[in-house]
Amino acid sequence: MNRYLILIISILLFAACAGSKNKSGPPLEPWIGHTKDEVMEGWGTPSYTYTDAHGGEVLTYTTIVKSRIYHTRTMSKTGMPVDIANGYRQHCYRTFYSNAQGIIDSVAIIKENVPASW
Repeated sequence: MNRYLILIISILLFAACAGSKNKSGPPLEPWIGHTKDEVMEGWGTPSYTYTDAHGGEVLTYTTIVKSRIYHTRTMSKTGMPVDIANGYRQHCYRTFYSNAQGIIDSVAIIKENVPASW
């Protein structure tokens, strides 16, 4: 039963950044007090993992929630065609901070526009 609850919460939280009107999505606070292993069981392998100066770990899950990219073709000075990507991708970072004992003690959701690139 506990696994199913974690899975359901994970799915809801994973969609947290998807709504353009909702800037922060549902709170990640329900994960506070859980172990980092429980978070990884529900969310899978993090996009990034860091160890902090106090022996804790930072688990970050990244998704692209909005993409406004368009390509244009132009001619270079040498007459060769050149494709240019313009626009941005909106990344959503869901971060879980664990203490040295592996217990989640804080969380954050951050959105960032990243310029388009090849």
